[in-house]
Amino acid sequence: MDSRASPRPRLSRRVSRVTLPVPPRGKRIAYVSTYPPRECGIATFTKDLSSAVDTLGVFSHPSIIAIHDPKIYSGPYAHEVRSLLLQHDRTSYVQAAHFVNHSDVALVSMQHEFGIYGSDSPPGTWDGAYILDFLRALKKPTIVTLHTVLDKPNPQQRAVLQEIGKLCTRLVVMAGNVSDDLETIYGIPKEKVSFIHHGAPDVPFHGSDYFKRVFGLSGREVLMTFGLLSPNKGIEYVIDALPSIVKKHPEVIYLIIGATHPVVRKEHGEAYRKMLRNRVREHDLVDHVRFVNQYLTLNQLILFLRATNVYVAPQLGLEQYVSGTLAYAAAFGKAIVSTESRYAKYLLADSRGLLVPSRNAAALTQAFDELLSSPQRKRDVEEAIYIYSRSMTWPFVASQYADLFRKVMTEHNGRSSA
Repeated sequence: MDSRASPRPRLSRRVSRVTLPVPPRGKRIAYVSTYPPRECGIATFTKDLSSAVDTLGVFSHPSIIAIHDPKIYSGPYAHEVRSLLLQHDRTSYVQAAHFVNHSDVALVSMQHEFGIYGSDSPPGTWDGAYILDFLRALKKPTIVTLHTVLDKPNPQQRAVLQEIGKLCTRLVVMAGNVSDDLETIYGIPKEKVSFIHHGAPDVPFHGSDYFKRVFGLSGREVLMTFGLLSPNKGIEYVIDALPSIVKKHPEVIYLIIGATHPVVRKEHGEAYRKMLRNRVREHDLVDHVRFVNQYLTLNQLILFLRATNVYVAPQLGLEQYVSGTLAYAAAFGKAIVSTESRYAKYLLADSRGLLVPSRNAAALTQAFDELLSSPQRKRDVEEAIYIYSRSMTWPFVASQYADLFRKVMTEHNGRSSA
């Protein structure tokens, strides 16, 4: 039985959009990042962020500098992509900076993760150092949003992020407990760091029955994991947890949604997905696990999330300080079961979700049963995370970014005229 079908309090607590002064026309933001249709979580984030800021109507339409790797994606980009930065061509980084310097761009919003920039470092120690050439040649103020803050970086990674901290105007982190790490590990002063949540769609809080019918899942209790598939996802532990759950809750079905990560696919093919399928057959779970091998559009993802009862984040890498998939599940008001990553412990604190040890199928079984056996417990978790996540929706997040963009541009113009 779907616990959402019963009456519940109306949850209409939305965070009011920040009112911003309208800046002079002609101010344009350039976003440096991977970008759709490249299959990459940061690409999706940048598309959503730039679109949400543009919707506010306070800046000129965005200019995208897309980080491009023809071995991963070779097709065309949308019209807002003004220039390509060739990921593994070091000269392209200085060329991209010159392009921005001679354009009408007033400020650069750069997304950072070590793996999306080129480097001469060997595999396993990747530091993305080529981006430093871009920042050194750039003459415009720059805000860097950090998608990775390692608490145990290798020496090269520490040195690169320290230098980014010196070269950029401002940094943005997406969890409020990370500024201390930037200061103690990387020597980046807290006053240079702003906190803005990872954005997510703003959707109403309601039941899942209608959306289950869309996918032929009426009467099922839907567990779901989405995102680009890689061995670090830990999905095999969920599959191992299912036999015990299915005995007690035979209506359970687990949706594994997402294409294989393009880098993983290039290096290892579909070996991980094949292993998972074999595990499903070994446990006799064919009727209880469904794979959707597809990189979903936003609208498709919204439908699947709305059909979900419990979102599962079983990732093995616990150093992850932010997760777009968890942010989305939170914004949709889903009961979340997650391993104890840095971000999950931050996001799901104060009973906003259930945390389990990594690589522990028995703990997953217990968490699923706790939610599926107690509709009230599940409802309490859903309402807590939904209320908390109102400040994570794109209208609010975009307003915070726009406010920061304005502040940095004003400070930069003041220094330039001094």
